[in-house]
Amino acid sequence: MTGEATLTTMVPRQRSTTDQLLAQTVELATEVRGALVADPTADRGAALRRLRQVAKIGELTALLGYCVAWLLVRKAVETGELTPEQGCSDERRLGAMSPLPGIGPDLEAAVGPDLADLDAQVRAFYARLARLDRLLDDACRG
Repeated sequence: MTGEATLTTMVPRQRSTTDQLLAQTVELATEVRGALVADPTADRGAALRRLRQVAKIGELTALLGYCVAWLLVRKAVETGELTPEQGCSDERRLGAMSPLPGIGPDLEAAVGPDLADLDAQVRAFYARLARLDRLLDDACRG
Protein backbone atom coordinates (compact mmCIF):
# COMPACT_ATOMS: atom_id res chain seq x y z
CA MET A 1 0.00 0.00 0.00
CA THR A 2 1.40 3.40 -0.90
CA GLY A 3 1.50 6.37 1.42
CA GLU A 4 -1.14 8.08 -0.70
CA ALA A 5 -3.51 5.10 -0.45
CA THR A 6 -3.06 5.00 3.32
CA LEU A 7 -3.82 8.70 3.64
CA THR A 8 -6.95 8.36 1.51
CA THR A 9 -8.32 5.50 3.58
CA MET A 10 -7.75 7.36 6.83
CA VAL A 11 -9.69 10.48 5.84
CA PRO A 12 -13.30 10.18 6.99
CA ARG A 13 -15.85 10.61 4.23
CA GLN A 14 -18.12 13.62 4.72
CA ARG A 15 -21.83 12.86 4.56
CA SER A 16 -23.96 15.14 2.45
CA THR A 17 -26.56 17.34 4.07
CA THR A 18 -29.25 15.14 2.53
CA ASP A 19 -27.68 12.03 4.08
CA GLN A 20 -27.50 13.77 7.47
CA LEU A 21 -31.16 14.81 7.21
CA LEU A 22 -32.15 11.26 6.23
CA ALA A 23 -30.28 9.94 9.27
CA GLN A 24 -32.09 12.45 11.48
CA THR A 25 -35.42 11.35 9.98
CA VAL A 26 -34.64 7.72 10.81
CA GLU A 27 -33.72 8.70 14.39
CA LEU A 28 -37.03 10.52 14.80
CA ALA A 29 -38.95 7.61 13.23
CA THR A 30 -37.28 5.21 15.67
CA GLU A 31 -38.34 7.41 18.58
CA VAL A 32 -41.91 7.56 17.23
CA ARG A 33 -41.98 3.77 16.87
CA GLY A 34 -40.98 3.37 20.51
CA ALA A 35 -43.32 6.04 21.85
CA LEU A 36 -46.34 3.85 22.46
CA VAL A 37 -46.12 1.38 25.28
CA ALA A 38 -48.80 -1.01 26.41
CA ASP A 39 -51.11 0.37 29.08
CA PRO A 40 -52.87 -2.41 31.01
CA THR A 41 -55.54 -0.16 32.55
CA ALA A 42 -59.07 -0.62 31.25
CA ASP A 43 -60.26 2.78 32.45
CA ARG A 44 -62.26 4.80 29.88
CA GLY A 45 -60.07 7.90 30.28
CA ALA A 46 -56.92 5.83 29.77
CA ALA A 47 -58.44 4.21 26.68
CA LEU A 48 -59.25 7.65 25.22
CA ARG A 49 -55.72 8.86 25.96
CA ARG A 50 -54.30 5.74 24.29
CA LEU A 51 -56.47 6.35 21.23
CA ARG A 52 -55.13 9.92 21.03
CA GLN A 53 -51.59 8.60 21.35
CA VAL A 54 -52.14 6.14 18.50
CA ALA A 55 -53.60 8.94 16.36
CA LYS A 56 -50.61 11.18 17.15
CA ILE A 57 -48.15 8.41 16.29
CA GLY A 58 -49.94 7.87 12.98
CA GLU A 59 -49.73 11.59 12.26
CA LEU A 60 -46.03 11.77 13.09
CA THR A 61 -45.36 8.68 10.99
CA ALA A 62 -47.09 10.36 8.02
CA LEU A 63 -45.03 13.54 8.47
CA LEU A 64 -41.80 11.55 8.63
CA GLY A 65 -42.88 9.57 5.56
CA TYR A 66 -43.28 12.84 3.65
CA CYS A 67 -39.82 13.89 4.87
CA VAL A 68 -38.22 10.65 3.70
CA ALA A 69 -39.90 10.87 0.29
CA TRP A 70 -38.77 14.48 -0.18
CA LEU A 71 -35.22 13.72 0.94
CA LEU A 72 -34.98 10.72 -1.39
CA VAL A 73 -36.04 12.94 -4.30
CA ARG A 74 -33.35 15.45 -3.31
CA LYS A 75 -30.83 12.59 -3.12
CA ALA A 76 -31.88 11.37 -6.57
CA VAL A 77 -31.33 14.88 -7.97
CA GLU A 78 -27.92 15.08 -6.23
CA THR A 79 -26.80 11.78 -7.75
CA GLY A 80 -28.20 12.51 -11.21
CA GLU A 81 -30.95 9.88 -11.12
CA LEU A 82 -33.47 12.70 -11.59
CA THR A 83 -32.94 15.97 -13.39
CA PRO A 84 -33.41 19.17 -11.38
CA GLU A 85 -36.55 19.79 -13.43
CA GLN A 86 -37.96 16.38 -12.47
CA GLY A 87 -37.12 17.10 -8.84
CA CYS A 88 -39.05 20.37 -9.06
CA SER A 89 -42.29 18.81 -10.26
CA ASP A 90 -45.23 19.56 -7.97
CA GLU A 91 -45.73 15.97 -6.81
CA ARG A 92 -42.12 15.83 -5.62
CA ARG A 93 -42.24 19.00 -3.55
CA LEU A 94 -42.76 18.99 0.20
CA GLY A 95 -44.38 22.42 0.21
CA ALA A 96 -47.29 21.08 -1.82
CA MET A 97 -48.29 18.78 1.04
CA SER A 98 -50.71 20.33 3.48
CA PRO A 99 -49.66 20.19 7.13
CA LEU A 100 -51.62 17.88 9.39
CA PRO A 101 -53.76 19.46 12.11
CA GLY A 102 -52.72 19.09 15.72
CA ILE A 103 -54.79 17.77 18.63
CA GLY A 104 -55.09 21.20 20.18
CA PRO A 105 -53.48 23.54 22.67
CA ASP A 106 -53.29 20.98 25.49
CA LEU A 107 -51.39 18.29 23.59
CA GLU A 108 -49.35 17.23 26.61
CA ALA A 109 -52.48 16.42 28.63
CA ALA A 110 -53.94 14.52 25.68
CA VAL A 111 -50.94 12.32 24.81
CA GLY A 112 -48.37 12.73 27.60
CA PRO A 113 -45.21 14.83 27.88
CA ASP A 114 -42.87 12.48 25.99
CA LEU A 115 -45.10 12.20 22.93
CA ALA A 116 -45.85 15.94 23.03
CA ASP A 117 -42.10 16.62 23.00
CA LEU A 118 -41.62 14.19 20.13
CA ASP A 119 -44.45 15.93 18.27
CA ALA A 120 -42.62 19.25 18.63
CA GLN A 121 -39.37 17.71 17.36
CA VAL A 122 -41.00 16.11 14.30
CA ARG A 123 -42.97 19.25 13.44
CA ALA A 124 -39.82 21.39 13.76
CA PHE A 125 -37.92 18.99 11.50
CA TYR A 126 -40.77 19.00 8.95
CA ALA A 127 -40.85 22.82 9.06
CA ARG A 128 -37.08 22.90 8.46
CA LEU A 129 -37.45 20.72 5.37
CA ALA A 130 -40.41 22.81 4.18
CA ARG A 131 -38.18 25.92 4.38
CA LEU A 132 -35.51 24.10 2.36
CA ASP A 133 -38.18 23.09 -0.15
CA ARG A 134 -39.26 26.74 -0.53
CA LEU A 135 -35.64 27.63 -1.32
CA LEU A 136 -35.99 25.44 -4.40
CA ASP A 137 -38.57 27.83 -5.84
CA ASP A 138 -35.90 30.12 -7.36
CA ALA A 139 -33.87 27.17 -8.66
CA CYS A 140 -36.95 25.60 -10.22
CA ARG A 141 -37.96 28.81 -12.00
CA GLY A 142 -34.47 29.45 -13.40
